[in-house]
Amino acid sequence: MSIDLHHLKSLEALATNAVGSQADQTELTFLFLGNSMTRYGINADVFREIAGTNAHVPLNITKINPDATKIADWYYLYSNYFHEKGRRPDVLVIGFQGDQLADQPTQHLNRLARFYDCDLNDWPDLQRWDLRGVEQSCSFLVSRISSLHGNRDRFDRRVLDLVVPHYRESVKRINQSQLATRSNSSNAEPTHVTYSRLRRFLDMVHSDGTRLIFVAMPVAQKYDIDESARALIAQYGFPLVDCRHVPNLNGDMIPDGIHLNEEGAVRYTSHLAQSFPWRELV
Repeated sequence: MSIDLHHLKSLEALATNAVGSQADQTELTFLFLGNSMTRYGINADVFREIAGTNAHVPLNITKINPDATKIADWYYLYSNYFHEKGRRPDVLVIGFQGDQLADQPTQHLNRLARFYDCDLNDWPDLQRWDLRGVEQSCSFLVSRISSLHGNRDRFDRRVLDLVVPHYRESVKRINQSQLATRSNSSNAEPTHVTYSRLRRFLDMVHSDGTRLIFVAMPVAQKYDIDESARALIAQYGFPLVDCRHVPNLNGDMIPDGIHLNEEGAVRYTSHLAQSFPWRELV
């Protein structure tokens, strides 16, 4: 079983752990929600050690980080595993880069159906943002009841590994090329970007009383933080910590252009923990 598939199957247990024993007022529960950048980028032990000198209370740290996810996926994950079930982590940290907070359909409809606990209660949101036509709607419903159908993208990758030489390395190089293209096109005529799903997410977390912190994460290619997104987050009173440029973190520590290696994770996590608005949290 792949690391990510095991992770997806553990979402209920992770969500339970993320809020600890909510009767225990002596610990601060931290949920790091993101994608594989968070999986490889956050060193929980380093964060806990540095935070200990600032928080003055024990930290319960949980990482939920399904591969290749964005706000389109985090919205349903938080809604179904936390908001709807009355789970309230003290602090929610969203790590992102580039356009991952902008409105765009999920790339993982089958995963939403199979692992994110999405059901007919989510149908209006799915129809509004994610489902495109009858075929996708039917595929989503079939994935609710069929494990094979819900995981078929993973089987596709395994087949490609067998028939395409160096398939995954090629994908990594393509990802790096796409990042470079986006960076080089930053002076082109801007497209209209919206954040309606981010706004709904902010409404939900704000109503839960959870303290939310956004973190712009480091990658090899430079990217801008959209001022519209920054202003929307600030409107709700949530901080955005800019970690795009971490001291003493170089390109060798981001070998595929996106994911930090172990040394890079230590430096990034240390910088993040030292940059946290601790006075607002404790």
